[in-house]
Amino acid sequence: MTGLPAPQTQPASGNAPAFTGSARRLLGALGSFPALIVVGGHPQSSRLSHYFLAAPLLRGETVLFLDAANCFNPYRLVAFAEQCRRSPAELLTRVRVSRAFTCFQLAELIERTPAAARRYRARHVVLTGMPDIFDDEELAPAEIKSVFTRALEAMRGWPRQGLTALAFSDEPARRSPLRAWLHRALAAPATAVYRLEESPAGLTLCEATSTKACHSEPRKPALAGTRGEESQTEILRSAQDDKREVSSGWF
Repeated sequence: MTGLPAPQTQPASGNAPAFTGSARRLLGALGSFPALIVVGGHPQSSRLSHYFLAAPLLRGETVLFLDAANCFNPYRLVAFAEQCRRSPAELLTRVRVSRAFTCFQLAELIERTPAAARRYRARHVVLTGMPDIFDDEELAPAEIKSVFTRALEAMRGWPRQGLTALAFSDEPARRSPLRAWLHRALAAPATAVYRLEESPAGLTLCEATSTKACHSEPRKPALAGTRGEESQTEILRSAQDDKREVSSGWF
């Protein structure tokens, strides 16, 4: 829940598989229509959430970023801004980041999201580590389910309030019974559930509840494309040191 400190080091260089098929179309999901979209199935789903910020940021809109996976990296936005020939500060100041380190903190952030959206005139929300952070072995399952149910009830109302939210979950090596329950509960009110999968062509985005192929069109309304999505590998390259801070904290 604390504000994001200024980055101290450069991210390690490296490439990620390019998005392909319906994954490229969903990159523009934020802002297309009010919805609650769940994305998972990949061990680094939360880290890949940065790509889905492109569409609203390039339109000059604000995004609320609830980071329960401790994965937000401003250098990725710096690299993306440079690729699109935009000022890094122009994009960074439009992302409002709040971190949660416990499931209780994330539940509180979720309940405060509508008020934060009104305050910053934001229509877009990204959650990472959801529902991963609730899979806590130190807490009783009954307590976890109670807190999660409270948070989920708040999230159900987001689309009715005009918010578009993407919740990203990192796939564990093995799902515990509690994690399986959390995923089922999160999927129930979702507008759409997708899983990220790697293929020889790159990352594909498959509808988790559909029998269609990964490259098929989503059943939801058409999703707008974005500038700069044609070279996703380049977005992950190391950026030059930039001392500007992302706007952080809602309170």
